[in-house]
Amino acid sequence: MSQSLVELQQRLDHADHDSLRFKYTFLISDACFGRNPRLAQKTGIEALRYLGSSNSPILQVRAIQNVANRYWEDGEYRKSIAFQQQSLRIAERYNLFFWAGKAYHLMGLDHYYMANYDSTLYYYEQAKRMFKLAQDSAYLSKVENHIGLVYDQLGENELAIDHIIRSIQMQENIPGFNIISFSIQSAGGPNDSILFNFRIEENNKNLAYEISRKDSFNIAQSLRSLGRDHLNINAYRKAIPYFLKSATYYEAAEFEPFWEDLGEAYLGLRQFDSAAYFSNRFLSNMLDHGLRNNIALGYSLKGKILYVQEKFREALSFYRKALRLHEAMGNQIRIAETKIAMARALIRTGQYHDAQRLAEEALAQAKSVHSVPRQSEAYELLAGIYEHLKQNDKALFSLSQFHTLDKKLSEGQAGLQMAKLEFLFSLKRKERELEDLLQENLINEKAIETKNLQIALAATLLLVIAGAGILYYSRYRQNKKLNSRLQLSNKQKEGLLHEIHHRVKNNLQIISSLINLKMRQSASPESNDTLQQLNGRIYSMGLVHEKLYLNENIQSIRLDEYLADVSNHLISSFEKSEHSIALQLKCHPIEIDVDRALTLGLITNELVTNSIKYAFTPDQPNPGIAITLAQVDGSISVQIADNGKSEKPPSGTFKKSFGSRFVDQLVCTKLNGEWGVKMEDGLQVNIKFRMNGTTKS
Repeated sequence: MSQSLVELQQRLDHADHDSLRFKYTFLISDACFGRNPRLAQKTGIEALRYLGSSNSPILQVRAIQNVANRYWEDGEYRKSIAFQQQSLRIAERYNLFFWAGKAYHLMGLDHYYMANYDSTLYYYEQAKRMFKLAQDSAYLSKVENHIGLVYDQLGENELAIDHIIRSIQMQENIPGFNIISFSIQSAGGPNDSILFNFRIEENNKNLAYEISRKDSFNIAQSLRSLGRDHLNINAYRKAIPYFLKSATYYEAAEFEPFWEDLGEAYLGLRQFDSAAYFSNRFLSNMLDHGLRNNIALGYSLKGKILYVQEKFREALSFYRKALRLHEAMGNQIRIAETKIAMARALIRTGQYHDAQRLAEEALAQAKSVHSVPRQSEAYELLAGIYEHLKQNDKALFSLSQFHTLDKKLSEGQAGLQMAKLEFLFSLKRKERELEDLLQENLINEKAIETKNLQIALAATLLLVIAGAGILYYSRYRQNKKLNSRLQLSNKQKEGLLHEIHHRVKNNLQIISSLINLKMRQSASPESNDTLQQLNGRIYSMGLVHEKLYLNENIQSIRLDEYLADVSNHLISSFEKSEHSIALQLKCHPIEIDVDRALTLGLITNELVTNSIKYAFTPDQPNPGIAITLAQVDGSISVQIADNGKSEKPPSGTFKKSFGSRFVDQLVCTKLNGEWGVKMEDGLQVNIKFRMNGTTKS
C-alpha cells in the first residue's frame, strides 16, 4: 500500500465520527480505482454505509458515482444505472449541474454497452443540457463525440459526422484539454493522417501545458493521448516511447499504466515477444484485482496476438473466455465482435461449419442492435464461408449485402474526411490571418518609431520603402491565398482519389468472387485453369488499388511488399496442387510508380502461375519458387526462378513454346526493359529496366 493510502487508512482507523469514516473510506476507494478496482469497489460500497452522515452534497454525489462506475467496469449495468439515478436526484436537488451531467452521461454509457441506443441518445442529450448549464465545454465535447459513435453504429453517416466535427471544434478552444482519440468506423485509420497529425501538434502543446503544471497524472494522460494518435495512423514505432513515458508518470501518480497500449503497438510491429509480455502483464493485473470489462479486454488482446502468430487454436481459447464474460455482462456489440474473431480463427483451422454457425450468430446479434459496421464484417465473412461450402446462392447474397453496407460505410468515411479537411483548412486560415495581423502591427509600430526619429529626408525615404513594401506584401498575401486554395484543392482531390481506389478495389473483388463461384460450378479443368489464371491477374490489379487507398502517398507503392503479396496469394490459391511449394523472397525495399508496379504484378502472376502448374513433378521433393528484387546502378533487377524437374523445351525456344509473348510485350513495351531465360536446375527468368524510366502508354 502506498504512503498516501497508509495515511488515509490510519486516519480512518482513528476516526470517531461517521462523517469522518465516510470521508476517509471514500477517499481510499477513490485512490484505489487506478491500482486495484476490486478494492475500490469494496471500499466504495462500504463508504455508502455512512452516506447520511455527510453534509456535503458534492461528496455524496461523488461517492455514489464512484460505486456506479465500478459496477459499470464490472458489466453490472443495471446496478450502475440505479446508483447513477440516486446521485442524479441529489445533484438536481442542489443544482449541481456538472455532477448531474456526469450522471446522465454515465447512464448513457451503460445503455450504450447494452446497445439500447434510443436510451443512450436520450441520456446524452440530457447530459449536454446539464453541461451547458455548468458551462463545461470539455465534457460537452466528450458527449458530442459519444453521440457521433452511436450514430456511426447505426450507419447514420451525416449525423455521426456532424457530431464528431462539432466535438473537434469545441476541443480547439479548451486549453490543456487532451483531444479525444475517438473510435468511429467511418473515421478510417491510416487514411486519417491529416487529422491525427493536427491532433499530434495540438497534444504536444497540451503536454507542455501539463508539464508546466507538474501534474503527473495529467502528464501521463497527455503522453498516452500522443501514443494513441500515432497508433491510429499505424506509426507503431513512434507510439511506443510515448506509452513508456506515460507508464512512468502513471506509476508516479499511483495509477496502473495502460500496458495493453504497448501490447497493441508491439503487435503492430510484429514483435510478438514484447507484445505477449505487455499483454500478459495487463491480463495478470486484471485477473488479480481488475473488473470484468478489462479482464475481457485482456483475453481479447491475447487472442488477437495469438491469431496474428497463426496459433489459431490457442487464440480460440482466449476468445472463448472473452465471449463468456461479454455474454455474462450483456455487452451486445462485443459479443458480435468476438464471435466474428472466433469464426475467422475457425476458418484457419478448417472448421467451416462451426465458423458458419458463429458468423451467423454474430450477424443476427448485429442486426438486433442495428450495428451496420458489425453487419458488414459478418456478411463479408459469411460470403467466404458459403463459397467454400459450395452454398453459392448464399455466398452471392452475402457478398451483395457486404458491398452494399461497405459502400455506405465508405461514403461516411469520405464525407468525414472532407468535413475534417474543411475544418482544418478554416482553422489554419484563422491562424494565418492572425499571423498577418500581428505582422501588420509590427510594421506599423516600426513605421511610427522611424517617423519619430527621422524627420524630413527620412520621411521621403520611408514613403518609397513603404510603397515597395505594400506592393510586395500585397503580392505575398495573394500568393498565400492562392497556395491555401491549392492546398485545400489538392487535399480534397487526394481524399477523392483514395475513395476511387477503394471503389475500384471493391469492384475487382466482386468480379473475383463471381469468378470463384463460376469455378465452383464448372466441371471443365481447362475452364477452371483459365478462370484461375484470370483471377490471379484481377487480384494483382486489385492489390495495387488496395495498397494505394491504404497508403498516404498515392503516387507510389512498395514493390517488394506488393510482389510478396501477389506470390503468396497465388501459391495459396492453387488448392488442386499436390505440391507444398516453398516461397523464398530476397527483395530490397523499393518504391516505384503505380503503372510499373502493376505491370510487374501481372508479369509475376504469369511466371509464378506457370511454375506452379508446370514446373514440378508429382514426386519432386522440396519444390520451391524464389523471387529476387534489387536495385543496382540505377536499374531494377527482378529474378523469378523455380527448381522444377519437369521436362522443359530448349532454352532458345522457350519464349515461343511457353506462350510468354504477353510477358515479352509487358517487359519490352511497358517497362522499356529487357529479359532473358536460363534453364539450369529449373527455370530462371531475369528482368531488368531503368529505375527512373516510365511506362509506355
